[in-house]
Amino acid sequence: MLWEVVPLGLAAAVTPGLIGLQLLVVVGPSWSRRALAVFLANLIGFSLVAAVLLAGLMHLPDTLGSFKVGSDGTLRLILAAGLLIAAAFLFWPHPVLEARARAGVERHEQHAPVKAFFFLALYFSVTDVSSFAVLAPGLHDVSSSSAATVIRIGALLVLMILALAGTWAAPIVRLVAGHRADSKLSAIYDWVMNNQFHIMAVLCLVFGVYFLYTGLQRL
Repeated sequence: MLWEVVPLGLAAAVTPGLIGLQLLVVVGPSWSRRALAVFLANLIGFSLVAAVLLAGLMHLPDTLGSFKVGSDGTLRLILAAGLLIAAAFLFWPHPVLEARARAGVERHEQHAPVKAFFFLALYFSVTDVSSFAVLAPGLHDVSSSSAATVIRIGALLVLMILALAGTWAAPIVRLVAGHRADSKLSAIYDWVMNNQFHIMAVLCLVFGVYFLYTGLQRL
C-alpha cells in the first residue's frame, strides 16, 4: 500500500498557488510567523477535505445495479476523465489568468497581517481540486484495505505529510540555509508562478493517463 500512496501524496503537494505563496513568504519579512500560518492553513484545509473524502469513500455502495460504484477501478476511471479534460484546458495559454493568480499571491507580500496569509492559504487549500483528485485513490486504498489498522494509519499519515510538502519544504530550506537560500528560493518562485498552468497541465496529464491505465486494470 505504501509504495502506491507515496507518488499520490507527492503529486497532491504540487499546488502552484500554495507553493508560490510559501516561497514568497520565506524570503520576505516576518517570514517564520507567516510561514507557520500558511502551513497550518494548508494542514487544516487538506485535513478537512480529506476527512470528508475518506468518510464518503468508506460509505460508497459496492454496486448500483450491475455498476461497480465503489470499486477502485471505477473511481480511477472517473478521475482520469476529469484530469485529462483539465489537462487539455490547462495546456491552452491563459496569460490573463496566470497574471491574475500571481497578482493575488503578491498582493499581501509586504504589509498584510499574518491572518491574511492564513486565509489566503486556506482558500488555496480547500479549492485545490486537482490535489484532491489525486489524493482520492490513495484515500480509497486506505479505507478499503484489509491491512492492520496501524498500517492503514501509517499509510494515511505518509500520504498527508507528503501532500503538505508544498508548504513545509521551503521553510525547512530557509531555516537551514538562512539568507543564502533567498536567491534560489526567489528564482524557484518566479519559475513556479510563470509556469503554473503548464505545471498543473503536466500533472493532470500524467496522472490522468496513470489512473486510466490502473483503472482499466482494476475493473
